[in-house]
Amino acid sequence: MSEESGPVAQPPPAAPDELVTDRMVLRRPAPNDLDDLAALLGDPRVGRWLGGTADRTRTAAMLTRWIAHWDAHGFGLWAARDRDGGALVGRGGLLATIVGGTGAIEAGWTIDPDRWGEGLATELGAASIQVAERDLRVRELVSFTLPDNLASRRVMQKLGFAFAADVTHAGLPHVLYRRTAGPA
Repeated sequence: MSEESGPVAQPPPAAPDELVTDRMVLRRPAPNDLDDLAALLGDPRVGRWLGGTADRTRTAAMLTRWIAHWDAHGFGLWAARDRDGGALVGRGGLLATIVGGTGAIEAGWTIDPDRWGEGLATELGAASIQVAERDLRVRELVSFTLPDNLASRRVMQKLGFAFAADVTHAGLPHVLYRRTAGPA
């Protein structure tokens, strides 16, 4: 009796649950991140760029969606913690989104305002791009921000994103940037 062997099914591409950068540990979010994320997303300096601050209940709902996104897609936002001491310094990574009725992958980041200006958003964005291209084999990424968020726009430009259009995203005017990967 012989067995026929066919091609072995390959698992779908997935992002690492944890990634270490020069200054951060990026880890798939978990329920025990709620307190730190609530403090970050409840800060009015952060809320200014995210369409408003989030209370603990809203943050818990977002965290639940982020965890479900990881389960559904094999990638998502990470909780970004300082390598020295483990304090939450932000959150960011990759999300499935819709742009003009078409599915896209968004690279995004939010950094603790007390750490703004240190290059952490650029470091987090670069790690996201690397995972998108290497692990997920994504050829194009998008990124959004409010039009007057010049710091985030500079980060996008440093990371190779180019302005694409003025759009409405999450019910607010945003600028859309795109980045296409180089040759594979």
